[in-house]
Amino acid sequence: MDYNSLIDAIPHHWRRSLKEVKSVKINRTIGKLVVCRDAYEINNLKSRVVYNNLISRISKHPTAEHKWCEEFPFLANINFKPI
Repeated sequence: MDYNSLIDAIPHHWRRSLKEVKSVKINRTIGKLVVCRDAYEINNLKSRVVYNNLISRISKHPTAEHKWCEEFPFLANINFKPI
């Protein structure tokens, strides 16, 4: 049912034009995107990589982290970021 709704949303003259096309060859070069100094091909780029990069730009260390390290010195060697 959703498929038919999508097809019906395409204008009739577009559908006729698409039916008339025999074959189309598109030669596209896949671009690369640099995220965190690493280059990724756009077709292989995961949304997780982009999301983590965007979040890392706005995330801040919790204010309590400094206090916890003062109170419990053994925590000074722990990387809190992945926690």
